[in-house]
This record gives sequence, C-alpha cells and structure tokens, in this order.
Amino acid sequence: MKRSQQILAAVLVVQIVLSAVMLWPQPAATVDALPVFEGINTEDIVDLVITNNTGDSMTMHKSDTDGWVLVDVDDYPVDATRVEPIIEKLLLLKLNRLVTRTSSSHRQLEVAADKFQRRISVTTASGDETIIYLGTAPRYSATHFRIDGQDETYMTSEVSIWELNVTPTSWVNTSYLSIDKSEVSQIKVENAEGAFTLLNEEDTWTLAGLKSDETVDQTKIDSLVNNATSITLLQPLGKAQEASYGLDDPLATVTLVTTDGMVTVEIGTQETEGSGYVVKSSESDYYVQVAEFNVSAFVENTRDDLLAQPEDAGSGTE
Repeated sequence: MKRSQQILAAVLVVQIVLSAVMLWPQPAATVDALPVFEGINTEDIVDLVITNNTGDSMTMHKSDTDGWVLVDVDDYPVDATRVEPIIEKLLLLKLNRLVTRTSSSHRQLEVAADKFQRRISVTTASGDETIIYLGTAPRYSATHFRIDGQDETYMTSEVSIWELNVTPTSWVNTSYLSIDKSEVSQIKVENAEGAFTLLNEEDTWTLAGLKSDETVDQTKIDSLVNNATSITLLQPLGKAQEASYGLDDPLATVTLVTTDGMVTVEIGTQETEGSGYVVKSSESDYYVQVAEFNVSAFVENTRDDLLAQPEDAGSGTE
C-alpha cells in the first residue's frame, strides 16, 4: 500500500511540473514580431509607388534638392507633411497577426498579385524594394496585408487603404496661388467681352472709371478679388504647354499689380461643361486644372456685370 502511494505521489508531482511548464508564459517567436522594414527609418525611403485596384498609379520620389515630388507630373512638389506620416505608418507594419499561411486565400483576402486593394512599392536609398499588398478590411481598424514573395497574410491596424489614394490632391498643397489682398493695388481682367480693372482704394475694392451715376455690386467685386488672389488646383498637369490647353489664345487673362510687381494668370480651355479650366500663373512653372467656380467669372463677366442694377443701387433710400 505504501509503495502504491509513493507511485501515485510521484505521478502527481510529474503532472504538476508538466502543467507548470505548459502554462508558463512563453515569449512570442521572434519571427512573429519582426517588423516588415527592420532597421529602416523614414529618411531612408526615397520612392513610394501606390497602385489602386483599378490600375491607377501614383509615383513619388524624394530628391536631394527638391524633396518629395510627383514623378509622373514633371516632379510637381509633394507636401512632405502628407507623405511622411504615411511612410511612418508603413514602417510600423509587423508580422505578428497571422491570418493564413496559404496562397489559396490571397484572392479572397484581396492581397494577390492580380487582385488587391492597394499595391505599395517602397524603395530605400540603397535600392532595396519591398512590395506590400493591402487587401480587405474585416473591420474599420484592421486591414489584411501580404509581403510580395511570401504566402503568409497578416492583419494590421497601422494603415488603411483609404489613406493611400492615387489622386495628386491627396499629396500636394492644393493652394496654387495665394496673395494677400492688401498687397494688391489693382486687378485687370481681359476676356472675349472686353476688359475692366478693379482698384483697391483703402482696402475697399471698386471699378476703375466708375461714373457718378454708377454703383458697384460689392458682393461680385469682392468675390472676383478673392478668386484672383486665391486659386486652388484640382490637379497639376505638368510643365509642358499642350495645344489642348488653349493658352495660345486664353479665354481670359488676369493681371494683378502687387507691391512686389505683376502676377499674370491665364485661363485656358474647359474640357467639358462643369469640369475645371486649365490655368497658368506667372508665379509657377506648372499648368494646373482649376475648378470652374474659381475662375469662370473671369471668362464670363463684363464690366456691366459688376454694376449694381438700378433697383439695387436705390434700395434702402427714400
């Protein structure tokens, strides 16, 4: 009986030891915690190419002299404050949330080479390229991703496809022209209907050559001044002038006289009704497309359009 008790006691001790070993917290495997970009910093990245699920692509490059630029638009300047935070997020990607090890799941999760939500190519200054496929998002804060050349698919909450657009306005400063109105003394507008000049008289804008019986429509005048001194682009077009831009014979030319000199804005063609106009400022090397509401008044307005109608001019008087 005593012998049996000793055997049972020994077995119990072994079970306790095995349980302790099995339940003792184990460190995660080193490979599971590896970052995708081990030892890489934001300043090491020199090329970022984003391709969406319809094949549209955006290529950005960081040069030593100009910083980040859009390669496909004659190196149009990229706003570093927009691209660098995204690179920082990509550098946070880790291989620690494994979803599947099988390639048969790639298309379903949309991380396949021929079916993806985003294809991200990241290249370092040393020439090392890493391609990442971003796929479906099972929930708002989680996105599937896969490294090109590997079967494993992981999940991340560091970056989403919505942050990786291929439209230029997602990456550039959309302010094409911005001039302090107080530094502008006059604005001349020339179009097919003729010409007129706006004058800044002690920070109140009016029409040049105003007759004694004429009164300006101040709302229209102020709107023109605002649009002339602040132009926002829809998309950059590049440095080369194309015949289709219609700038050999502009629809309108706006000339601003400032404390620093003259600034000229030429307005070209409109591709289709409701689309943007092509615009070129003397302050920029680039042609851009600008929203219709920003420049159409320069194309369409005449001097008479800026005058208050008789009933408006007499409103509020006895």
